[in-house]
Amino acid sequence: MSEAELDKLYEEVEFLKKQVIEIKEELEEIAGRQELDPAYEEKLKLLLSEEGTRYSSISEFKAAF
Repeated sequence: MSEAELDKLYEEVEFLKKQVIEIKEELEEIAGRQELDPAYEEKLKLLLSEEGTRYSSISEFKAAF
């Protein structure tokens, strides 16, 4: 490869690295917004636990939330 080809390849790699970093930051921001309200998270944990299986009807389940 010539010097010019190597330089162009390097520039393309640097451009792609910047894009990957930007996408990663966007994904982290999206993931950060997906955090649950702590009270709701506790209710979900309870629901998924053995004790959470005590709901015998949809209305009981809805009332819990």
